[in-house]
Amino acid sequence: MAQKFYTDGMTVDEILALGDDVLRHMSKRDVSRALRTVSLAANKRVNRLLNHAVLENNKYVEKSGKKAIALDALNKLNEESGGDLKFGVKNKTRNQMIAELGRAKDFMALKTSTVGKALEVRQAREKRAMGQTREEYIKDVEKKFKDSYKQETGKRPTKEQVKEVVSKDFLEYKKTEKTIWSNYRMWQETYGHKGKFQGSDVVINEVANRTASGMAQEDVFEKANDAYEQEYIRQQEEQNNLVDEALENLDLGGY
Repeated sequence: MAQKFYTDGMTVDEILALGDDVLRHMSKRDVSRALRTVSLAANKRVNRLLNHAVLENNKYVEKSGKKAIALDALNKLNEESGGDLKFGVKNKTRNQMIAELGRAKDFMALKTSTVGKALEVRQAREKRAMGQTREEYIKDVEKKFKDSYKQETGKRPTKEQVKEVVSKDFLEYKKTEKTIWSNYRMWQETYGHKGKFQGSDVVINEVANRTASGMAQEDVFEKANDAYEQEYIRQQEEQNNLVDEALENLDLGGY
């Protein structure tokens, strides 16, 4: 009877959940089998993401004619691997295979490693910056143009006319959204707020509104700082109030 593998009957998630202490005691044969199983699943995710992306200047961007998704996971993998996106056991030592398992685990833990979640992330970002997703925006533009055209001419516009108007407006939408996120990231880096502040929605909203209105970048940054400081003060006051309330309700046991 053939010797069983340690991971026989395990799901991909169960294999990825194996601790370092378990992996250290597994044979090269068992580690290889575990990595083959995980690699198959991880590479399927990579292929699905690649179907929605195209490589430009060593960065993956939206592929025309495909569903637009956030490509963070794909680009992170591309950057860290030097362009070798696929996972596998070929020509690897036991320790290298264990490291490859960790790399696959990190990739699959990213929300944007699946097409469905990557779509949700893209839509959430658009809503934060623009107030609505591109799907909602396009639908609104199309309806307004059709209503306006019919009111002015008494006729319905052709599909070509609708497409031309929607395409033009959508280019402006994408341009504005890109500038908003660029301004926000630059504000974070310039003023040292990256990763330190939980009130990002308030600041993003301020950056979005000021950028969309055509305000100069330095003025956008100034308004973003004002929003940051006001939100920081609000949060501190809220925390202080919670502490005061807790102390008031604390049973001091006669002391």
